[in-house]
Amino acid sequence: MFSCCHGDLSEEEDDAMFFSDDENKATSIIDPGNVLIPEVVTHLCKFLGVKDVKQCRLVCESWNYGAIPVLQERTYTTLRLYSKNYSDDHPERWTGLVERLQFHPNDIRLYSANLNASTLPPTDINIFPTVTNVKSIFVEFFSDPGWEQELCYQILLSSAPTLENLQFVLGDPTQDFSPLCDTVFPRLKQAVIEYCQEPRYTCNVTIGRLIMEDFTNLECLQVEGRLLLGISKAGELSMLPTSLRSLIVAEEVNANVMKCLLDISVPLRKLTLQFIYLKNDANRVYQLPLLLYKLLKKHSSTLEELKFYMKWAKDNVELEWKLPVFPVMKDLTIGNNFWFRKVEFETGLIWGPLESEKFGRIDYKVCFPRLESLTVTTGTEDFSSLAVFLPPEDSELRVAESVRKVSLSSLSHPNHYTVARANLYAELLEIFPNARDSITFT
Repeated sequence: MFSCCHGDLSEEEDDAMFFSDDENKATSIIDPGNVLIPEVVTHLCKFLGVKDVKQCRLVCESWNYGAIPVLQERTYTTLRLYSKNYSDDHPERWTGLVERLQFHPNDIRLYSANLNASTLPPTDINIFPTVTNVKSIFVEFFSDPGWEQELCYQILLSSAPTLENLQFVLGDPTQDFSPLCDTVFPRLKQAVIEYCQEPRYTCNVTIGRLIMEDFTNLECLQVEGRLLLGISKAGELSMLPTSLRSLIVAEEVNANVMKCLLDISVPLRKLTLQFIYLKNDANRVYQLPLLLYKLLKKHSSTLEELKFYMKWAKDNVELEWKLPVFPVMKDLTIGNNFWFRKVEFETGLIWGPLESEKFGRIDYKVCFPRLESLTVTTGTEDFSSLAVFLPPEDSELRVAESVRKVSLSSLSHPNHYTVARANLYAELLEIFPNARDSITFT
């Protein structure tokens, strides 16, 4: 799962960053002017842990000045926009929020009231200072539209010129983001959009507009497949920013979602599908192998990292899959491979009146000539489903010299699989000689 950057402080530690120098007069009589100038203090603090940096702040005003930029860069500020520590009539209920924003943090986390928390009374958002130069924002929306959302939008808009990472967790699939539309986020590189409730299959127009029109330099997008399906139905999925290089499709990827992904025209370097959902829904499940092949074929010339995980349902069927050639692939991860064990790999072309693909057993020099890392989880108690990734013994080009790391995972290993495990390990050493020190079983 792409998520936003995490800070080094817990909520309790975060509170400690607001010490004033007046509280430390005993040490503030030291004049560091002839010892360390603030610029040097700032540089030295970059090599210290957060707790040590906060101790440097307590030496004197000059050291405090030098240490603050490092704290602003490393720490996050949490704003809980609901009742927690103070009752509604407590005179200091807003003090903590204001102080945190005044610190001008690099990373802000905004939480509106959820179903188990009481909302704060309405307030004038003008009491909160304007924040700038924020690089990372996490926003959790649960409450109905009100001053909390207005404050969130105010922070997002003021941070638009510098924001690099943005994550939304939404409780309402119809959340209106029109206040943010028509505001360009020129430095935004990573965006994550999640739902706590099942989204409707209608397009969230404002989310689509943000992604397609305002995230102009977006490089990595993590979003639920159902939202992409809604955007596709509105005819907008082909308008993804040309800067996009990495796509993570969360939750269930059924045949409908897989088909809509074919509308993506931007050449991807990284693709993650969580999860390919093997549920026989009006026989659409039988379309998954062809749709997956078309999707991967479309991006095969640029894909460097591919991860997908299989998720089965009670009425699942075993399908036959095909994979194209990946000339630049470096990292391949397949989860729950038990449902992906009938696989043929594209191994070349047969030329004639009609061009057709030739498929067969895996040949790493053809299928994955630059592969460096292979990770496979079987979801079973044996290793039989891994045979698809082992070239035939009579293959002249069985060795995959480019692979440096092999990781295999399965369920618990009964004792009678010890011999099979040893035999498999010996075979892997033969196929991946340069991964000798990194072949792992878990």
